[in-house]
Amino acid sequence: MQTKMQTKTYTTETEAKKAAARAYRPAIVRLANGRYACFQAGYPLPQGARAVSRWGTNRWHAYE
Repeated sequence: MQTKMQTKTYTTETEAKKAAARAYRPAIVRLANGRYACFQAGYPLPQGARAVSRWGTNRWHAYE
């Protein structure tokens, strides 16, 4: 049985980072549809999603 997770998405990475800080979610991903979402470490990513940045050592680290 597969469970669908409801994920709030954002139009910009900056909006996603602000939401991630409020929700204590340390990872920002870009979804296949071009929007951004924040996830907890260890959560499975949606198909087609790409890691953009993560929070660590008191700052954001970008993935290029």
